[in-house]
Amino acid sequence: MVKFSKSSFKRFVLLVLLVITALLVAACGGNSAGKQAADQKAGDNSKQGNSDKIVLRLAHNQMPDQGYGLGVAKFVDLVKQKTNGKVEVQVFDQGKLGDERDVTEGLNLGTVDMAITSIGVMTNYNPELSAIVMPFIFRDYGHVEKVMESGVLNPALDKLQSKGMKALTIYAQGFRDVAMREKPIKSLADFKGLKIRIPAGEVYTETFKALGANPTPIPWGELYTSLQTKVVDGYENNPQVANQIKLYEVTKYLSLTNHIWEGGIVLIAKNKWDQLPADIQKAIQEAATESAKIQRDLIRKGDDKAIEVMKQNKMEVVTIDRASLITAVKPVYEQLGKKYGIEQLLKQIQEVK
Repeated sequence: MVKFSKSSFKRFVLLVLLVITALLVAACGGNSAGKQAADQKAGDNSKQGNSDKIVLRLAHNQMPDQGYGLGVAKFVDLVKQKTNGKVEVQVFDQGKLGDERDVTEGLNLGTVDMAITSIGVMTNYNPELSAIVMPFIFRDYGHVEKVMESGVLNPALDKLQSKGMKALTIYAQGFRDVAMREKPIKSLADFKGLKIRIPAGEVYTETFKALGANPTPIPWGELYTSLQTKVVDGYENNPQVANQIKLYEVTKYLSLTNHIWEGGIVLIAKNKWDQLPADIQKAIQEAATESAKIQRDLIRKGDDKAIEVMKQNKMEVVTIDRASLITAVKPVYEQLGKKYGIEQLLKQIQEVK
């Protein structure tokens, strides 16, 4: 019989305990790994079960029941119908995900899938789009609709794909007028020296310089306060858009200039679009086109109602000789038409009957 010293026996017992502990840990680890694998498989199965549902996050900066919101509500319903519920459009309106530049950049960053961005802002991505917001390029709403259906804008819109976004259609903001705090604009001469808020964009800047005003870019969300504190004398925008933030509370006069028709391009991230099956792409495009036609018609019909709201809130509505304004902005066509290479596009828009 082998005899152990007292210290050797202790080491032997310790070794046996270590071996037993190692075996127990290995067994538990195996069970844990098995459970982890099972959980992972269940998670994968769960994801697979939800993979048929496509969710698109759409952001814009207007109210849900006005402006872009009128078209978005129809778009959401049409997408659901045309895809049999396979696609859900989640809407983030009123600038909840940021201003127009934020959400447009978000298309490439992956923070949003879709956005509606004003044409004025989109000229920063393709200057050729400036043709759409040139002063007095459109004769009336009927002319706008015919141009939208003619396809002449498609080449300029298609170039946005190189910037990581696909244009689906164009919603309307409408024709823009000029509203003032203290004195009305009744003629071209009345523009001289007035500080008028404009959105950032060369077309707007050059247009109001040509009219003799002092164009002042200010974020839309800061305009109400800027009028209250007399930072600017007035602003230009569509009455329906202006009424969304109650600008009739801080202005007294509206001059019906109809100087620029503005809209918002409905965009989807190019990489998101490319991942969608062909039938889903077709359904989304159809929904966008149909909803835009409805939205533009509602905006056309809404101008008179919006102007009536302004009158009810003690604003005076002023008519103005547009012929003199049209003559004053002719240099803008020559300057920007050549700069952006859009002389031919401008001609095509004007020739649409």
